Amino acid sequence: MKRYRIGVLATHPIQYHAPWFRHLSEKMDLEVFYAYQQDAAGQARAGFGVEFEWDLPLLEGYSYRWLKNVARPPGLKSFNGCDTPEINEIVKKGHFDALLIFGWNYKSAFQATLACWKHKVPVLFRGDSHLGTPCSWLTRALKYFPYRWFLTRVDGYLYVGKRNKEYLQHFGVPERKLFFAPHFVDNAFFSEHAKQAESEGKHLEIRSKFGIPRDAFVFLFVGKMIPKKRPGDFIRACVKIFESVKNSNVHALLVGDGPLRALLEQRYSKEIGRRLLILGHRSDLPRILAASADLAHVAALAATAI
Repeated sequence: MKRYRIGVLATHPIQYHAPWFRHLSEKMDLEVFYAYQQDAAGQARAGFGVEFEWDLPLLEGYSYRWLKNVARPPGLKSFNGCDTPEINEIVKKGHFDALLIFGWNYKSAFQATLACWKHKVPVLFRGDSHLGTPCSWLTRALKYFPYRWFLTRVDGYLYVGKRNKEYLQHFGVPERKLFFAPHFVDNAFFSEHAKQAESEGKHLEIRSKFGIPRDAFVFLFVGKMIPKKRPGDFIRACVKIFESVKNSNVHALLVGDGPLRALLEQRYSKEIGRRLLILGHRSDLPRILAASADLAHVAALAATAI
């Protein structure tokens, strides 16, 4: 059986992509190209609110290369922040069966796409754009025909969900070019480490540290403290439960950081420190998971309380 050679272009290493790249490397000859080397300060600007380095192995288990970014200045906030002209020569000599590009709102993505068209290499896109993004009618009108011309000429799309698929179909991408590839996490990693933490009693240490009884039901939120993640909805749901059952043995934890954190801490200052805790960014997430209730029950109960 032929072992396919696949190239991947991404702006920078992302914690959700690394397990996928490692898995694909077991099935095919994979090489990942990164256009920008994100630092701790960049993580803060990306919405986390605090500087940190990932403690997960983002660059292990697969072949990768840092591209020379000639942008002045380099970054992820503007279209020109990732400018990597060498991708043309890489595509020309890489003997790729296809090139997968994550996102297409940066210059490197267009450079790679043009290189694929020039050297007859199939190009695939994966992104999460959707029609619900706030946009004026004039901007929508001006984008329609250029986007329709461009997107219909790409060989295939790995769409992440219903809204993303509707977005692509809106611009004329046919069904035969659409392949479902949803967002995901490395469930095995978190499950194994959570079980290990539980077997070692680390989950009870977490509960004790934050004053949570051993038999308490714990709601858990994990994510950036930004509007689209809606941490406020989570807190309001939990507060409603606290108020409806005054003596219930229920607690809530929020793990994450971002621009909304200070506002939420101020707004819910009376609840924080008792049964509601905002922990900020943590590197011991598996232990936190082990210390919380079953996440399926959390999602169902939170949804009914909003």
